[in-house]
Amino acid sequence: MTPEQFFDLDEMEKAEVIREGKHIADRQDKEHHILLFKIDDLFVEVYYHKEHNVIVKFNAFSKNELLDIYLPKN
Repeated sequence: MTPEQFFDLDEMEKAEVIREGKHIADRQDKEHHILLFKIDDLFVEVYYHKEHNVIVKFNAFSKNELLDIYLPKN
């Protein structure tokens, strides 16, 4: 699945794809807890709003270099 194919799915279909994926990392920013899932060659970030505990955004990508943000900082 490509990022474009993922974004063409409706919300329920996106949730199904993510459930079939593997949770591989997480991070946080000021407002969100962000979970990273891998589905075959696709990576999907799920942004949960910390205060409201709802999904507010998905980010899908297939380029490994975008994973740098999940690497530990020295």
